[in-house]
Amino acid sequence: MCSNDIISNILGISDKNLVFTGDGIEKIRGIEFKVLNAVLTYVPKACSKCGCVNENYSV
Repeated sequence: MCSNDIISNILGISDKNLVFTGDGIEKIRGIEFKVLNAVLTYVPKACSKCGCVNENYSV
């Protein structure tokens, strides 16, 4: 797997609190997709883009 920095650069994500943990192929409705797994290393109070409040880890 590529490093966390390379994936972040390719996707244009600059949040250092997002750590990519793995990847794989998943079949969804008969179509194979490349899936990247990631962990957010903090719990936000709300979404910084839309302001949606984080209730029960919903953000």
